[in-house]
Amino acid sequence: MPAAAGSATAGTAKGGFGIQLGAYSNESSASAQWRVLTARYASELQGLQQHVVPADSGSGRIYRLQATVGDEGRARAICDQLKKHGQACVAVLPH
Repeated sequence: MPAAAGSATAGTAKGGFGIQLGAYSNESSASAQWRVLTARYASELQGLQQHVVPADSGSGRIYRLQATVGDEGRARAICDQLKKHGQACVAVLPH
């Protein structure tokens, strides 16, 4: 099960704004969820690459499932579409 999505100020891989789809207790769970989400939301996530970003939280290490999108408007638009389907999503700032 995903943990809280985390901070909207979390960094993404180089390249601009991204989206965060959840936070998981280990890297393999985050990667497995990416495969589920790209199958379920193929049109929204098409062409995006996953980035699993480790981070320390108050309860230990988490692994944030993110994808670099480019500009802020596109990141927010993708999240808006995913949220309409009940999928957690937050736009995250670039480094």
